[in-house]
This record gives sequence, structure tokens and C-alpha cells, in this order.
Amino acid sequence: MLLTGKKRRLIAKYAYLETVIIVGLYLAIGYWIDPQDICLLESSISFVTILLAVVTLFHGVTSGLLAVMLIGVAMKLGYTEFDYQTFLALLVLVLVFGEFHYYWKRAISQHQTEAIFTRQKLEEMSKAFYMLKISHDQIERSYIVKPMSIRNSVRLVKQEFNEGKQERFYHYFIQMLKENFSVKRATLIKLLPDEKYEILASTQENDSFDPKDLMVKSVIEKKAPIYVSSSDRYSVSRYVAVLPAIVNDKVIGLLAIESMPFMAFNKDSLISITVLTGYIFNEAHKLFVLQKIKDFLPEFRENLRFEVHRLRLIYQNHGVESTLLVFRSRDRLAMHQLNDTIQRNRRLLDIADDAQLDGVDTIVALFPFADISAVDGFLKRIDKHIDLTDESGTIQVGRFLMSQLDLALDFIYPEKP
Repeated sequence: MLLTGKKRRLIAKYAYLETVIIVGLYLAIGYWIDPQDICLLESSISFVTILLAVVTLFHGVTSGLLAVMLIGVAMKLGYTEFDYQTFLALLVLVLVFGEFHYYWKRAISQHQTEAIFTRQKLEEMSKAFYMLKISHDQIERSYIVKPMSIRNSVRLVKQEFNEGKQERFYHYFIQMLKENFSVKRATLIKLLPDEKYEILASTQENDSFDPKDLMVKSVIEKKAPIYVSSSDRYSVSRYVAVLPAIVNDKVIGLLAIESMPFMAFNKDSLISITVLTGYIFNEAHKLFVLQKIKDFLPEFRENLRFEVHRLRLIYQNHGVESTLLVFRSRDRLAMHQLNDTIQRNRRLLDIADDAQLDGVDTIVALFPFADISAVDGFLKRIDKHIDLTDESGTIQVGRFLMSQLDLALDFIYPEKP
């Protein structure tokens, strides 16, 4: 029977208690079988080795050492003579099993972190792509009447946030929904811990929000949009649709629509509004982070700065490395050609940006979850188009792991104290 994530976390929380119970049961069974050999050391099958292997591989070396210590106490008290050789052999096995557990957990953690990051990027790019599609569709339908596209509207909304006007940021988003999707009455909600919430903006002043509404509860539970025609059970709801903003498989915000014209209330409109709501919450988080790190690589574009910061946090929390590749030169033509070559050869998840720092053209390329050897392969592909091994040193190249970010910053800003 497979353990759920909740059960695994519960077992991990009480690992020492479980170890004591398992070893206690083992010793009790051993005493019941043979009171003179409670650890079953003389059995043809080394049950004690199997026990220590299971405990150590599942819970780690600390639980394994606890188990071997309990076995040692039992050997000291239950046998006429303490077998030091057997005890030391068991101790060495626990340390070996602990090393396997360490690398196993580390590999799992790295792959999980990479999967989470890739899924986040896929969601962000999917929302951005769909928003672009919505924008183009809107232009096709009403180019003469509304030349302002959805994308430009979102850009203006983001500008309010950058100027420190967070309240207007959300208010303008609601106004954009009114103008482009005929949403008459709606409330934008941010979900907080302990089932609390914050009203970010609404179409009507002093508008209230009902967190106990059946449709609201269902959306938070199912993590999916729900509208009044989804089921007859929602006919008593105050809202005609509740749309979630989901980040990392967690509902962080809601758009509760209370009134919308019948002709505008269709599947395409609701899908578009859902994507835009998720996108705006993602952008709000991104802009909030960028404001906190405004002094970090300020000459470069937002995307590179945010991703470097995010991957630095991933390294600090999970120990998963990424690599920065930095090029510096005063030869503007060579750097222009190099930048063009990098953009054509990079992977989809790789990010590259350029800036001019004190007359020196600088290109920073970020390779998520790639080590130095992978970057070396990228450099070889680049070197086929541009000679990076020129002895004159026209182009300086620096390769830095995320753990060496301080060195990378020293290379990017050599004059900086």
C-alpha cells in the first residue's frame, strides 16, 4: 500500500519514536523465540542486518545509529559476553546504509526541485502565451473601436505596481475586465493563512465577500473554476462564477463574479478571465520580489533578475546548483554577434540578457540546474561561430555556479568595492 505525502510527513516527524518501537518489537520477538539470543545474532539469516538496513534507508543515519545503539544495549544486557566485533560490523553497515540514504534523498530532492521549477515556468509561459492569444483575438474582433489590446492594458496595470500604487494596480485590473469582458460586478480576493482573506479590489465601493459561499468553498477545494451553470447545487450561490488563481498547486487568490451580461457569460470569456487572473497574481508576486531586490543586477531586465534570485533561493533551500555564464568586452560589434549567437543556441529555459556597464558590454546567461560541464558544451557550440579563445582577450568569459554568485557579481562589477 503506497503512503500518501501526508502519511510520509507524519512518519518522518516521529522517526525516532518509530525506530524505538520497531527495535523494541524486534527485541521482544527475539526474546520470545530465544531468551538467550534476543538479538537473533546466531540465526542463519541476519535479521538484525535487515532491521538496521530498513530503518537507516528509510529514516536516515541518525535513526540507524539510534537503532544500533539500542541493539548494543540489548547485547550488553542480554548476553554473557559483549560481542564487540559483531557490534562494530553492524555500526559500519549503518554508516554505509546512511550514505546511501543521503545520496538517495539528495537525488530525489534535486529532481523534485527541478520538476517544480519546470512546472512553474511552464505555467507562467502558458499563461503569457494565452494572454497574447486573447490580446490578438480581441484586436481582431474590435480593432476599430478598441485599438488598445489586452496586452497593452496589462502593461499599463503593471506600470501602476512599479510606481508603488498597488491598490490602483488591482483596481485597474478590475476595470480592464469591465471594459473588455463586460464584467459588471466582481471582487478580487487574496487568500491568507488560517482561512482569512483580503479584498484587493472590487467594481463597487465597500463591496463585501462571502467566504462561506458554496461556490467559493468548492473552488478552493477543487482548485478549478466553477460557474453557476456547472451544477444545480450552485443555483443558490451569490456569485455567477468564481475563478481561482493557482500557483504551485495552491489557490492564492479568487475572482468572484457577481454580475455579468448573459451574452458575455460564455466559456471562452471565463477561460480568458481565469488565465488573466492567474497571470496578474503571478506578475504581482514577481513585481513584489523585484521591488525587494531592486539593487540586485539593476542594469539588467526584470526576467533575468527575478530568475537569478529565484534559483539562488532554490540553491540555498535545496542545494541544487545552476550556472551563470558571463561575457565582458569593449568590442561592441563582437558582443552584438555573440549575443545573437547565444539567443539562437540557448534552450527554452535558459535566459540571457545584456547591458552596458561603464563602457563595457556585458552579457549574462543563466542555465537553470545545469553544471559547469553542460555550460562547457554550450561554449563549444558558441565557439563554432565566434572565436572565444582569442589570445588578445577581446572577450572575457566567466563561468560561475550559483554557490559562487558573489564571485560572479565581482566579475560583472569589477570596479565595485
